[in-house]
Amino acid sequence: MQIDLIFEILIIGLSIVLLMWAAKHFYLLWYYGRKKEQINKLEARVAVLRMLLKSKLKRKGSLLQEQYKEDKQFLEQIFPKLELIGTYSFQRNTDYSEVISLLHALSEMIDHQIKTKTPEMFKIQNEKSEQLKLIFSHLPDHQKWIQLLKYDKGNLYIIKELVETQSLMKEKIDLYNLEQVNKDKKLRPVDVIDLSGYQELKVIVDADQNRNSKDHVMDSGGEPESAASKKVA
Repeated sequence: MQIDLIFEILIIGLSIVLLMWAAKHFYLLWYYGRKKEQINKLEARVAVLRMLLKSKLKRKGSLLQEQYKEDKQFLEQIFPKLELIGTYSFQRNTDYSEVISLLHALSEMIDHQIKTKTPEMFKIQNEKSEQLKLIFSHLPDHQKWIQLLKYDKGNLYIIKELVETQSLMKEKIDLYNLEQVNKDKKLRPVDVIDLSGYQELKVIVDADQNRNSKDHVMDSGGEPESAASKKVA
């Protein structure tokens, strides 16, 4: 009788241990699966943004060739850069800085051409940029980013989001690998996009996005969120 009781206790104890092991096992499967799903979504987002950026740069090259097809001398000057910006895959960390440099050089060449051919138009187009330069004069690279904002706003928005998304993806992969005890299941680490002057780019683009968002609300006949919140309160 006593042996049966001991045996029964052992069975119950073993069942509890197995149940706890199974619970822990399935929890870890769910936990790591959820983490990996988040990382996969970020990887997909980065891939989509890269494709969108490549597509926009190729389209920019085509549009500028069409725009200046009658001005053959100027087109010859910018053509090598127009061809080059469509060749980047953004798999290398240096691609972003190189494309920024190319776009900046192109924007200055176009500015110079407009200023030479139609100075009045240049003055009108440049008014907003000059205002922004005053607002962000405290930032080291503000002139470069504001110059790019004039001709490459969409591309800057994408590049900023790419940098942010890849940085978040790196954080999640590093944390996943730190927590993952199974070496075979660790993920390949990724690098952050090291873009010189990125903090200045972020400040300027965020401000531009916020301004555009407020303008959209007012144009659509709405009210700024803060005012609406006050009414609700």
